[in-house]
Amino acid sequence: MAILLFIFMLLACPTLLQAQTAYEDLLAALFHLEPDASMVAPVDSLTIRREEAVFRLGPGEMILCTPVDGRVVAAVYRGSGEFSFKPPSTVEQGQLDRFFGTDSIVQEFEFLFLMFGDSTAGELDRGLT
Repeated sequence: MAILLFIFMLLACPTLLQAQTAYEDLLAALFHLEPDASMVAPVDSLTIRREEAVFRLGPGEMILCTPVDGRVVAAVYRGSGEFSFKPPSTVEQGQLDRFFGTDSIVQEFEFLFLMFGDSTAGELDRGLT
């Protein structure tokens, strides 16, 4: 039995090492994200909505970051913006009130870093062209 376990471990180790290397490469790429100066677009008015959270952008500029594994996964926005969030449930509103003294959040900002793994890159591409 011990011999079978040893053989299994020898066969599985290269696969595990490859997975670890792929993970480390991806993590390194994420840590080295940079704005791509060739991917800058003016923003007059752009709204990004995710459930109850809303980012209203403009005027300003959006800079997409260098791709990771062939995909754009981050962007930087500079300019006028507003974030608003009002949770749908009274329990979540109560938690906001408990920690922030209000049941909803509205916050203006001048800089925003977005990291995404969903359809956001496509939405930004459509919204900025």
